[in-house]
Amino acid sequence: MLKIIASVDVKKSYKKLKSITKDSLLGIDLAYKDVGVSLKRQIFADLDAKDKTGRLYTVFKDGVEFEHRASAEGEPPATLFGNLKASIETKINASDTMSLSAGNKNAPYAESLELGDARIRPRPYLKKAIDDQEKEIFNYFVDYLEDTLGKI
Repeated sequence: MLKIIASVDVKKSYKKLKSITKDSLLGIDLAYKDVGVSLKRQIFADLDAKDKTGRLYTVFKDGVEFEHRASAEGEPPATLFGNLKASIETKINASDTMSLSAGNKNAPYAESLELGDARIRPRPYLKKAIDDQEKEIFNYFVDYLEDTLGKI
């Protein structure tokens, strides 16, 4: 007859598990921060891209005249004065989620640009960045969690 008895140091195992949980939460928090930076970087680049195909306007600011090429339907909006860019925020919430938002009193048109409305066809920029970076976003979490689990 073969009898195997396993003994586990419960206190030691609990401490290790508690440490892994704490490290995992920190890893998730760091991954969210990296995701937010990466998404904002791409959104800014998309908004500033010079390959827009919309209408060409003559614009005046501070007494200076210049031309501005708007975006066409389906393209991320073209930056004119930077109010939309300045309104883009990421926030890590207490519920272990991250929000990506755009729009404020200086950029009340943010939602209309993203989703479209009765006057303007959609010019997605938030969802485009998320879709473009889907794999990278997943990898941020995998990398941080693998690092944590590697400490076991």
